Amino acid sequence: MVPLLALLRSVPTLAVIILTLIWLSSDTAPILIGIIVVFPILYESVYRGMMNVDIRLIQMADLYSVSRVEIIKDIYLPTIFMYVGSVIGSSLGLTLKSVIAGEVLGQPRFSIGASLQLEKLFLNTAGVFAWIVVVVILATALEYLIRFVFARTENWK
Repeated sequence: MVPLLALLRSVPTLAVIILTLIWLSSDTAPILIGIIVVFPILYESVYRGMMNVDIRLIQMADLYSVSRVEIIKDIYLPTIFMYVGSVIGSSLGLTLKSVIAGEVLGQPRFSIGASLQLEKLFLNTAGVFAWIVVVVILATALEYLIRFVFARTENWK
C-alpha cells in the first residue's frame, strides 16, 4: 500500500478531479474524488491504530482462549476508533472541499458546486456567501453527528 498511498498523497487534488471527471460521469465523479482524497488519511489512522494495540492484551487473550471475533471487537476496534476519531473532523472538511471542487468542474445536477458556479457566473456575491453558509452548516452538522457516533462507540461494551 505504501506506493499507492504515496501516489495518492502527492498527486494534486485538481489533477485527481480532472482525471476522475474524464473517467466517470459528472454525477458519480465527486463521490470517487472524496474517496480518493480521504483514503490515505483514514488508511493511515486505521493502520496506526492496529499497530498500537497493546500486544500484552493480545497475548493475554490468547492465553485465556478468547475467540478472534472477541479480540477484534474488544481490543482492536476500540483502539482503531480512537485513532480514526482523532482525524475524522479534518478529513471530513477536506473531503467536502474536494467534492465541491469536483462539482464545480463537473456540474452535476442539483449539487452545491454547480450552484456555486452558477452564482459566480451571475456575479451574485450574496448567493455565493449563502452557499458557503450552507456548506459550513452541513459540515458542522456532519462533524457533530460523527463525533456523536464515535462517542457512542467508545462506550459500546
